[in-house]
Amino acid sequence: MREYPVLGPQSVLAAKAALAAAGQGVYEGAHLALMEHEGEFDEGAIETIMGELGLDLERLTADMASDEIEALIEANRDLAGRLGVTGTPAFLVLGPGGVEVSPGALDAERLARMIDAAG
Repeated sequence: MREYPVLGPQSVLAAKAALAAAGQGVYEGAHLALMEHEGEFDEGAIETIMGELGLDLERLTADMASDEIEALIEANRDLAGRLGVTGTPAFLVLGPGGVEVSPGALDAERLARMIDAAG
């Protein structure tokens, strides 16, 4: 999975929080908790969600503001541009013939067909 925030400043904030949570070993749980959140994303919402996961909020805030997190998001934007990904979700399967990109949600059957076709 890659964080590719495309829905404005709130999605950037959420992406930074998920990536910062990775530094505390909780990326997947943080990503899923953020995806399940209904409503606005602001610092208070992020603090509540991440606090419920038991994260060190002071460290999280510092990590979210780091150049490393910003660089990860920029690298993901660059990769998305090179692969022609314009939104989320998008699924990519790498095979001998290259990368197949499928924009939008996929069901398990379609994803399995993509993987089988990739060899």
